[in-house]
Amino acid sequence: MNQKKFDTFMGKDVIVTTLKNKNGCTAEVLNFGAILRSLTVPNKNGKFLDVIIGHNDAKTYFEDGAYHGGLIGRYGNRIAKGKITVNGTEYQLALNNDGIHHLHGGDIGYSRRFWDIETVTENSITISLLDEDGTENYPGTVSVKVTYTLTDENELKIEYAAVSDQDTYFNPTNHSYFNLSGYQGGPITDHVLRIDADYYTPTGEDLIPTGEIRSVTGTPFDFRTAKVVSEDLNCDDTDLKNGNGYDHNFILGEPNEYKENVCEVFDEKSGIVMKVSTDMPAVQLYIGNFLDGTYTGKDGQPILKRTGICLETQYSPDTPNQPNFPSCMIKAGEPFYSVTTYSFDVK
Repeated sequence: MNQKKFDTFMGKDVIVTTLKNKNGCTAEVLNFGAILRSLTVPNKNGKFLDVIIGHNDAKTYFEDGAYHGGLIGRYGNRIAKGKITVNGTEYQLALNNDGIHHLHGGDIGYSRRFWDIETVTENSITISLLDEDGTENYPGTVSVKVTYTLTDENELKIEYAAVSDQDTYFNPTNHSYFNLSGYQGGPITDHVLRIDADYYTPTGEDLIPTGEIRSVTGTPFDFRTAKVVSEDLNCDDTDLKNGNGYDHNFILGEPNEYKENVCEVFDEKSGIVMKVSTDMPAVQLYIGNFLDGTYTGKDGQPILKRTGICLETQYSPDTPNQPNFPSCMIKAGEPFYSVTTYSFDVK
């Protein structure tokens, strides 16, 4: 059996399910927060490395505001002043981002709730959550299912499925921090990154999009040709200063259009390459600028600034208030489906 008790939290058992493929890769998924706790893949020397930053207990996952490995919802990223309007009715969501904006689903988002385990195989798990009407003041009851599959091609595939009984906004993502040198590997600023995006969305000081969709040409946000993360990190650029580094949304294409290998990360030390494919229209690049050592990781050591890189596939931030961004509203009774794949190789 590939399941065991990981912890007890809030009087409930936290179960860890270990997925395994024929190549010896493994992935650990918790029923708390649908958290991806670990992912082991081989480096260029054949040694397996865990490339996911995480914690040793559920309480730390709950308290740490960095959302390590968590399944984010009902809405990934920020919503300005926590206000959404659905069919003419305005809803005030929790202001859990500096008391000003709504972030990652609110005070108790999907990454801080217990999920039900539906089905488990050797290499996959499907878990579900009933997100009831009025939770975090969102309208509509949304039935959510997420499937993690570790394929024999060394891909971690995340499938999101949902249906709501009312029109509502829905924008799930996964918030894993990757370090291709292994979770103890130090800063990821020497990782090489490519993002096939011609445009990004500038923000104000509060990281809310201004509404502009700006060309990456001539900016530090041009990753169309692969470059080391640190190459333009210290440029005199207003957007970089607003994010304290890279914490920005890149436009990948149209919703529901599957984009193969749209992002790629490479670590020369380990030789590990991670490629991201998705049908989401955007991706949030975040390099752990606000990790500050307050919380410890799986090795008992403090999790420090810029020791993980996030590529959160999603709809753009603040879409409910940005009419020129693709909308992530789902209509009552219409099924939602999305898939993102993180694939691993060496060179």
